[in-house]
Amino acid sequence: SRRRHTRCSGVSWARRCVQETGSKESDKKKQLDSRKKKKEVRRRSRSHSKTQKAEKLKQKEEESQAEIERQKKEEEERKQREEEEQRKERERLKQIRLARAIALRMEKEEEEQPKKSEGCLLYTSPSPRDRQKSRMPSSA
Repeated sequence: SRRRHTRCSGVSWARRCVQETGSKESDKKKQLDSRKKKKEVRRRSRSHSKTQKAEKLKQKEEESQAEIERQKKEEEERKQREEEEQRKERERLKQIRLARAIALRMEKEEEEQPKKSEGCLLYTSPSPRDRQKSRMPSSA
């Protein structure tokens, strides 16, 4: 590079030398900067993908927790319904037993009462003679 510059005049040679070295240095600097930027972009994309994966995992975990909570709630509701049905069934059986006990008691009371009404007819049909005479006083 020195030989090439010897042909040039002193001022132009210095200017050209500075320009060439400056442009080479700036090109190198630009290349380093672009490499740094590319590395930074890759690092960010990796970290971004990691955060995306972490967010997806967190979302899946939250969804599974929500599903577990929903299943627990359904189980509790099912148990409450079963308990309510069992309570209603016990109440129904209790009412049936009570009705049977009342019926048995009434049967016993009827059996214990003397049968007074066997020989006595409370009502007899009217005879043909009674048809001629009204038993009820006439209102006419």
